[in-house]
Parts: sequence; structure tokens; C-alpha cells
Amino acid sequence: MKYDDQMPSDDEHDETERLNARFGPFFTRARVKQLLNITDVELDRLVTAHRLLAPVTAEGIQVFPKFQFDTEQNLAREHLRPLLKILLGSGADPWTVIYWLTAPLPEFEHQRAVDIIDRDEKTRAMLFAMAREDVGRWHAAGIRGNTASGNAN
Repeated sequence: MKYDDQMPSDDEHDETERLNARFGPFFTRARVKQLLNITDVELDRLVTAHRLLAPVTAEGIQVFPKFQFDTEQNLAREHLRPLLKILLGSGADPWTVIYWLTAPLPEFEHQRAVDIIDRDEKTRAMLFAMAREDVGRWHAAGIRGNTASGNAN
């Protein structure tokens, strides 16, 4: 058992650094409500409708990956929303979706979906097709997340 006053091991530190490099920073509920100028009810509606990605930490804290926001415009990234709807709407766990969105894609010279989704319509269509294909594989393998299933369109 690890106590709060114990220093993280080198392996734990390396893993934390690797995950931070892959996922980037996360926002709190309060920061997202401020950024989007919305209420708790509106934020919950966006999460429930699979329009925002909101995984829950091991400590039970809901967090929001910064990569899904355009912080200069104070908006959620519009082109990412259909991809979230496909992936989250499948019933996949939000952490699985984060991994999917940040995985290097050989089809795109090892760039990540979050980095290329805004490129053009052809790129988005390819990413949507890849997401639907992976969702089909997840369902065929019996992989289900903690969220309710929805339509993936």
C-alpha cells in the first residue's frame, strides 16, 4: 500500500509522464462550465448526449480532456463531436475513447485522431469509418463500457 507521504517510484513517475504526454491536460467541471459559460445541468446534458468526453478518475472525479476544446474560442471542438457520438454512443468507457482518440494512426503517418480531425472532410470521413469499424469489433468481442448504449451515427 502506498501512503501519501511516499515518493512515487521512478516507474510511476515515468508512467505519469507518458500518460500526460499522450493525453495532455484535463479540465475540471468548474473550468469547463466557465469556459463554455454553461450551468451544471447543461454540462450534464452535453455529457449524456455524448457531445463531451468526461471520464471519471479512480478518485471519483469527473475530468474533461483539454484536447476536446478550442480554448481560444471558448467552444467545444465541433468536428470532434460526431466522433465522440460514434465512440461513446457504442457504450465504450470514456477512458477507452481517450486512448482511441490519442493512438498513433498508421493510416495517417502515426498522427492522432485528435490532431487531424479538423483537417478536412475526407479525413473526418475516414476517421468516422475507422471508429465505426472499431466499435463493431468491440461489440463482436463483447466489450462493453460503463455507459448506456446509444446510436452511433
